[in-house]
Amino acid sequence: MLYPKYREEKLTMEQQQDVTTWLANCDPGFITTLISFQAKAAPFPGSSFSTEAINIYLHIWWQGAAVCGVDPVFADPAQRLTTSPASLASTERVFSTFSFIYNKIRNWLGVQKASKVVFCYHMLHGIKDLRLVNCGY
Repeated sequence: MLYPKYREEKLTMEQQQDVTTWLANCDPGFITTLISFQAKAAPFPGSSFSTEAINIYLHIWWQGAAVCGVDPVFADPAQRLTTSPASLASTERVFSTFSFIYNKIRNWLGVQKASKVVFCYHMLHGIKDLRLVNCGY
């Protein structure tokens, strides 16, 4: 829904409703901004939806929208959402290591202790992305 080229064209009605409900739960003011985005109305300038503008990188488009007066409370999360990676291979790696360490033989470790062992394993092997291990998963 936040992609200016397609807006909601590629979503089913149920998906659109889910997004709208989620945005309303985040901040009721987001609905007004979303409707303005869908209608190509202020604070989104008309030039933002020209062929040239919608073919640039999405995070740059949202940076421009923020400069043009779109509320940063809406534009910043939109920009972060559009730059998030589609897959988290590092997360998969951590869970794979966790299942290697915390298995039927070592089930006495407990989640916290196993998490610390996974952390040590990754530190010894030079894996930098330890966000999930530090969260205790």
